[in-house]
Amino acid sequence: MRRLCNCVELSEAINSMYRWYQDAYVCYVYLSDVDTEQDLDRSRWFKRGWTLQELLAPNHMVFFNREWERIDNRSNLSPTISRITGIPARVIWDTFSGNYSVAQVISWAAGRETTREEDIAYCLLGLLGVNMPLIYGEGSRAFERLQQEFMRTSTDHSLFSWVGPGIERGPFAQSPEEFLHCKDISIRESHSLDFSLTNRGLRIDLPLMRLQDGNFAAVLDVYDQDHRRRAIYLKEQRAGVYRRVRCTEELHKVGPSEMIPAPKTVYIEPAVPRILGRDRPPPQGDEHSIRIDFKAALLQGFCLEQYYSIDDLLNKWKSLDDGILVLTLIRSGQYAGLWFKNAESGDQFTVVLGVHNWKSWLDITDIGADESLESVVDEYYHFRKTCNRMCRCGPPWKNLQRMIKPLLGGLPVQVSIDSMDLEREFIVKILLESVDEGSH
Repeated sequence: MRRLCNCVELSEAINSMYRWYQDAYVCYVYLSDVDTEQDLDRSRWFKRGWTLQELLAPNHMVFFNREWERIDNRSNLSPTISRITGIPARVIWDTFSGNYSVAQVISWAAGRETTREEDIAYCLLGLLGVNMPLIYGEGSRAFERLQQEFMRTSTDHSLFSWVGPGIERGPFAQSPEEFLHCKDISIRESHSLDFSLTNRGLRIDLPLMRLQDGNFAAVLDVYDQDHRRRAIYLKEQRAGVYRRVRCTEELHKVGPSEMIPAPKTVYIEPAVPRILGRDRPPPQGDEHSIRIDFKAALLQGFCLEQYYSIDDLLNKWKSLDDGILVLTLIRSGQYAGLWFKNAESGDQFTVVLGVHNWKSWLDITDIGADESLESVVDEYYHFRKTCNRMCRCGPPWKNLQRMIKPLLGGLPVQVSIDSMDLEREFIVKILLESVDEGSH
């Protein structure tokens, strides 16, 4: 009984927390890892999930260092705090009034850390004006539930303007990280058309513009900083039912000369139905971690255009630093790809890598003007079987640890994959520099 009471009390406290800060006349922030204003950049306080509402809710706020010496108030520090957090200075020095799109608000939580996975959703409750029960143990489902609760009382289309990994997905984002690009996505004061969640998926009225690849650009009632409307990409599954596709790409920009058709009722269904717990992560123990170092490619003017794995609902990507990605493959037999492009020289290449029979492999291949990264990577599916035909994955398995491919500009790209000290951990290095003959 006591444990049940504690859970109820915790839920009430967290759902009321934003209001407590908002009703306070002044809040004092003690920074135990700060001596002077110049140390604010390295303070952990600005990187935690729960401190986002602590920063924005109070009317007045004063910061103190580790010696309890006053640093300054929030208004005077707003330019510094804005630079550290990516939150507009006006939001920091003025009272947070809610005059921002939901996508903008969620984007302020991107990159913040919480001890429990669910807390990255729960720490946004007050900022989004949402109340909902806390269910620790539900994992990433908490963030999806947060979005569903928000849309009960809002018609803000920016909720669907996220960008994230996956071939086909449903209407909702998986984490605040997928709203990182939404800091300038705004909505107009006029209300958008209603939408709701049904047993067929999200029901929403959107203008559909057919694209050359057969998919559709569904125009949201959102605007970028250049006052252009943005659209998500949809693929029709059956009459009137769609899924999100091209999820890793920037939202479609509607040009001033493009005609926007009348809205049409569509249903956006989840990509993975909740059948017999299929959306639950598989048992741990067979994961393979691949650290991908492409800093050398960045120095040569290449940008990472896109990355993709064959199952982005289970395999995970994590950015550690500029030029460092960590890919976690959920089991042997999984694989992924990265597309690099040099806008100045026109050079581009794709690295495809994975684990087969618990051994790592990789390949370097081209990507055609009419191809997508998804189609290139998916062509390696039969690599898990016997390959008896000419195709991208022509080399035998034993040669797939270290590859060199010349680019149009004459500079060869070298890619290697090696085991690290721990079992099932690998490192991939992508280099672009001259090599001696015979090192292939």
